[in-house]
Amino acid sequence: MGFLIANPNYRELLERHGLDSAERLASLPGLIVTGHPGRNVARVAVGGLTAYLKREHRVLWRDRLLSAVAGFGFASLAGREAQTLAALRTAGVACPECMAAGEDKQGRAFLLLAALPDAVDLRQFLRDRRGLPPGQRYRFARNLGAALSVIHEAGFDHPDLYAKHVLVAAATERCYFLDWQRSRRRRRVGWRERVRDLAALDATLAEEFATGRERLACLRGYLGASTALGVTAKRAAFDIRRAAERLLGRRHIRKERATPPPVAGQGILWLDGEALCVTQAFWREVGGAVPPWLPLPAAARGTSRSEVALPRGRRGLLVRRWCDRPLAWLWCAFRRRPLLSPELRDAGDLFRRQKHGLAAPRVLAFGQRRPRPWRTESFLLTEIDGPDEGRPR
Repeated sequence: MGFLIANPNYRELLERHGLDSAERLASLPGLIVTGHPGRNVARVAVGGLTAYLKREHRVLWRDRLLSAVAGFGFASLAGREAQTLAALRTAGVACPECMAAGEDKQGRAFLLLAALPDAVDLRQFLRDRRGLPPGQRYRFARNLGAALSVIHEAGFDHPDLYAKHVLVAAATERCYFLDWQRSRRRRRVGWRERVRDLAALDATLAEEFATGRERLACLRGYLGASTALGVTAKRAAFDIRRAAERLLGRRHIRKERATPPPVAGQGILWLDGEALCVTQAFWREVGGAVPPWLPLPAAARGTSRSEVALPRGRRGLLVRRWCDRPLAWLWCAFRRRPLLSPELRDAGDLFRRQKHGLAAPRVLAFGQRRPRPWRTESFLLTEIDGPDEGRPR
């Protein structure tokens, strides 16, 4: 059974644009700005308002059980975050506003968040203000520390307090905090949890964005706004640095630290769920209209490859596949992971190679759908310069 919970402040806006059901909201087209296997975040437009749609393609029972243990009921990650955001705003913590949340009949969960106007990634904010006098940067660092203290003093922890999850309003320098799907509210946040959260921010913020003195100013601002901690700045700095060094032993933390701030204009357009995703550049090249040969067909079983004509006389390789993979589906279910087609895996591998400056065919579009849990129909479109280039396996 699907359900939709809409914020009263946005209910009329959603209904006016036909977004009055969970199915329509979960399928809202948008530009994918980040993603993981099984879920992604897309920038969408609701009338003249920009919003971000967080989607879970499949809600795992593990996530429901963890939510129940944390006191949120058997909720999805999206439902858990929606409850947390409501409590955060009541407590005065700066965070995005939830417009709607729910689950559709296909088992997808979603969370629609209002965009924060004039807000940029913390790393980009610090990079843009690198030339400012030290006094101004120290003042911002102390204000950031005070804002972090508000979170813990209100009884919330934030295990995913990475640098990319802190946005700063360029005009007011107010800090907003994102990604609360693993947060919990406690009667009192202990020193151990505080160190873990602060160390996550310290470990994912590279030295080029903040000096040691600026980090110490942030810590002093945090301690000055906190009550009854009984910890000196020297002891706190030692504990946080030691915890940050342990975190840097994890590969994904080192990756977060090395990842540059996002560049505007990059991303993937989500046009028909997982069934049709195109790169933003290719969407502009085709004039914002899907070529008639691109959507997934009711293809025959097996794999086919064909060359297609692209704009400006270029050529592309279109790979289509329809296969039943019952053993792979059982293995993915056992590991609690989504079943991905070879084409989606190839697309992800090509994007990673391009990101690291390696030679790779240019991905233009890809997609998959699963008419049965063990069956996938998928495609991958890449640009080729020669008859033997750009041919995925």
